[in-house]
Amino acid sequence: MVVAVESNGQGLDTQLFSVDNDSPLGRAIHEQDGFVLSTQITTVSAAGMCVSTQLEMEKELRPPPSLAKDLQDCLTSSDFGDVTLKSHEGDVFPAHRQLLAMRSPVFKAMFYGSMSEAQSGTACIDSSSASLQHLLHCMYTDEINAKVMEVNGSELFDLGTQYQVPRLVALAKAHLFSTLSVENAVEHFSVAVRFSEDKLGEACKAIIRGNLAAVMKTDGWTQIAKDPVLMGTFLKDGGERQAEAESPRKLKRPRLAPR
Repeated sequence: MVVAVESNGQGLDTQLFSVDNDSPLGRAIHEQDGFVLSTQITTVSAAGMCVSTQLEMEKELRPPPSLAKDLQDCLTSSDFGDVTLKSHEGDVFPAHRQLLAMRSPVFKAMFYGSMSEAQSGTACIDSSSASLQHLLHCMYTDEINAKVMEVNGSELFDLGTQYQVPRLVALAKAHLFSTLSVENAVEHFSVAVRFSEDKLGEACKAIIRGNLAAVMKTDGWTQIAKDPVLMGTFLKDGGERQAEAESPRKLKRPRLAPR
């Protein structure tokens, strides 16, 4: 009897196969004094020992992330929607109470607190329909189209701040900085003052002061001229700096040595 045995080095031997000596294969093995056997064995477990098996998954079994798209589709189709948001233009947008509450503490208080919206399931948002739609899009997907920012950047910054959506605020703020120009410096300054965005405000004032003649020809300057608070904020800082620069420095009196 020819027996092939494999040892795992731990005192355990495993019989792989056996061949009868009188069989053609057995006689051939004795004549050649050895043999070569090629086989493939998949072991699941043996003698109570755990055997690790590595499985290489095919690419088609690894689909790309789809959460953002699924949420966007859910918003678009309004499946399972249980609340509605209404713009000041009267357009209604179905949404999902739980997701809004997870993404915004303001909406959480609105739809899960003692406010009337919790009972009615409807909230009136002081926003254009376009900006309200993009507010929801950002809350569901964390993304905003660049072209949308070009048109609605200031209003989206306003909405993101009001409803405490940090992602939208960050995207809108970056857009306001990157698109700052003579034509929109006053509008951006108004947003900065309203929401105490000091860095944005300083950048706007630098543009306005450095290009005052050109800025005064824009529609924004007409608006700031009609807003005493905004104009006062702009002039106050400039006046303080100018007075500080023009005021004579006080000379320090020399200290007298004690007698």
